[in-house]
Amino acid sequence: MSAIEPFFPAVNRQALLAGVARYRKLNIWKSTPRIEPSSLEKLQDILVQGRVLERSKRVKFADVMRPDFGDKAK
Repeated sequence: MSAIEPFFPAVNRQALLAGVARYRKLNIWKSTPRIEPSSLEKLQDILVQGRVLERSKRVKFADVMRPDFGDKAK
């Protein structure tokens, strides 16, 4: 937890723990900065199911992602 807490200073620890647990349960916890097209599809599936995103507003990976940033990250 200490590795990610500084990136979420306004989020209390319990809420952060719950969020991490949800990501792990959904198998969407990232271990690298690289984002694959299938990950974006899965995220959009979740958002559509949760009625946060309209199905007609889904985006294409190439229109919103720059994989070269993740490729260069250490």
